[in-house]
Formats: sequence, C-alpha cells, structure tokens
Amino acid sequence: MLRLRGISNRIHKEHLQALPTEERDAHIYLLAWAGGCFDAISFLGLGRVFPANMTGNTVLLGINLARLEFPAILRTAIALLGFCLGVFICTLITERGRGRSGWIPHITTAMVTEFVVLLIFASAWLLTGTKPSANAVDVMIVLAAIAMGLQSTIVRYYGLAGITTTYITGTLTSFFAGIAQRVRPVTHVPQEDASPKKQLLHVQALMWGIYLFATVAGAVGEEHFPVAVIWLPIAAVALVALDLVFR
Repeated sequence: MLRLRGISNRIHKEHLQALPTEERDAHIYLLAWAGGCFDAISFLGLGRVFPANMTGNTVLLGINLARLEFPAILRTAIALLGFCLGVFICTLITERGRGRSGWIPHITTAMVTEFVVLLIFASAWLLTGTKPSANAVDVMIVLAAIAMGLQSTIVRYYGLAGITTTYITGTLTSFFAGIAQRVRPVTHVPQEDASPKKQLLHVQALMWGIYLFATVAGAVGEEHFPVAVIWLPIAAVALVALDLVFR
C-alpha cells in the first residue's frame, strides 16, 4: 500500500513538472506576491492577524491567551481554523486526481476555488468599507485564511523543496543552506535537498524579494488606498488561475 502511494505521488509530480520552467517560476512569483500582499493587508485591516502565517498566528494566540484578550483570541483562533479548512478543502480537490493523467485540471480547480474565495472576500471588503463590524471581520478572516490555506497546499504540488509562497522561514532556511553547500560542498545533505533540480537558489532569492516588496505594497496600499489595494493580490491569483485554465 505504501509503495503504491509513493508511486502515485511520483506520477502526480511528473504531471506537475510538465509545466515549462519559466511558466512554473512565474506562477511561484505571482503567488508569492499574492501571499505577501494579502498578509500585510489583512494584518493591518483585520485586527492584527495573518491569513497565511500560522507560526505568527500561533505566537499571537499564545500572547493573547496570556493577556486574556478574548476578542484577539477569537480572531487568531478563527484564522488558524480557516487556514486548516483551506488545506483540507484543497487536499480533497487535488486527491481526486491522484494516480490519474489529468494533474492540471485538479490543480486548476483548486486555484480557481482560491480565486473565487478571494472574490467573495473582496466583495465583503468593499461592502463593509474601512471599518467593518466585529462579525464582518470574523467572516473576512475566515475567508482570507481559507484562501491562503488553499494556496499553501497548491504550491506543494509544484514539487519544489524549500519554496513556499505564504510563509518565508522555510524558503530562507533552504536558500542559505544551499548557499553554504555551494561554498563548501558536503557529502550528506537532507533528503529533500539531495536533488540538484530542486536547488533553485535564484527562484528562492527572487521569491523572497517579491514577498517583501508585496508586503510593502500591501501596507502602503492599505494605508492610502484601502478600497483598491485588495485587487493587488487577487490580480496575481487570477493570472495563475487563467494560465492553468487555458492550458
């Protein structure tokens, strides 16, 4: 059973790698832009929670529990649950294609689902204005976290070790570990870093820069253009979804 599952995983990744390298990298950069921008917008506009960074939310949840700040506890808990729900939904969608020849349609379905969730979020963002009610904030946090949970799971199917588009710690770790291995090659490396094709240092470096710039753009936009800024991450996700749809 385990062997069959492993073979199925390899089949799944072979279809994923069917994307041309330039197209695959463009997807990663666009989704990194969406993740960084969306985290900044949501953190500033929805009561200091992250829709994608669950490490940060866990820290915030612990701090809020220590201070007994119940509204903040609720917001961070909702973000955590929403993200987990997004991962669960995406996995159900993509597992339908396990072992089949149609990898792209199932990933496309997941990406379009993320886009639809973001459109619903944008509608709520525009309808509630710059000062949504507490209930509206809770709903919007759930929608944002579901979207980022979907995206985090989708990116896993691109098969690139050490690259994520919704949190950066793993990317930085893999990048500087790869730099160190270039400077002084080692004989034993972690299994996930063993394949040269997965050591895409230029992708990791550029992705980190894009993520950082996206957070700056999201923060500036939320401060000065709070109505229009939400379209910055949605446009990036839309481009990826359209590219997959028209394949």
